[in-house]
Amino acid sequence: MAARHPRITAQLSVGDRLSIRTLCVAMTTIDSSWTAMHATDSFWRLYINNRDGAVIHSSHGDHPLTPGRIHLVPGWVAYSCINKQDIGHFYVHFDVVGIPPALIRQVFDRPFELPADPIRDKAFLSFCQQMEDGNTSSASMLCRCKSLLYWSFTDLLAQLPKEKAQLCDQAMASQQAVQPAVRHIDDHYNTTISNGDLAAMCHMSEDYFIRRFRECVGQTPAQYVQERRISEAAKQLIYTQNSIDQIAHDTGFGNRFYFSRVFNKHYDMGPAAYRRRQRV
Repeated sequence: MAARHPRITAQLSVGDRLSIRTLCVAMTTIDSSWTAMHATDSFWRLYINNRDGAVIHSSHGDHPLTPGRIHLVPGWVAYSCINKQDIGHFYVHFDVVGIPPALIRQVFDRPFELPADPIRDKAFLSFCQQMEDGNTSSASMLCRCKSLLYWSFTDLLAQLPKEKAQLCDQAMASQQAVQPAVRHIDDHYNTTISNGDLAAMCHMSEDYFIRRFRECVGQTPAQYVQERRISEAAKQLIYTQNSIDQIAHDTGFGNRFYFSRVFNKHYDMGPAAYRRRQRV
């Protein structure tokens, strides 16, 4: 007699295409020099301050960094910031992988403050205390940090207005049709990529693929490739000591001059000026 398998009563209908990648996790003290004007980065920020005084300004108005609360600044949000006094400042820079930049700009278009959650907030406090105690290099601490980021991002999704939450869910689901192409671009952004090859991966004609890709991702394949390259180049400018020429080469640009022109188009400043900016 054949073995009976348990009946599945519920199953997630989305593939595992969403992940978080940490770039920098640190604690510091910020003072009145913590300022920026019209700053933009492709990565996200999480902030927790221990005192009042710091304010972020975006197109949606002022966003005070309420002490003890979790604040998220999404990637691609343009903002300015000021600070009036010395403040203990915990911050994380991270990427949300799997949500296209066009969708991030549409859904997550401003800084957010998460509602208080005693359990989550206590877990963050414990994590910060362990960092202060010198536990900064273990695999378990990285896992804890990422679990806290996923927890925070889950809470952010839960507080989105219904129409934006639906837009996010629909866009994530629709990507399935062009997911092989998106995955290839993400993994090989620094190589020559043709629409014909991408279309073949998705079993589509080239013209139909370009149209479908734009419907699903919010950008043409060429725009997505360029933004992917620029985003990675920006992170290398911050987190490596590589020369601008090397970064241009490593991210798929033919030369430094073309790279600088494209970079300035996206960030309103050249690579060298971008690298000099303070980021905490």
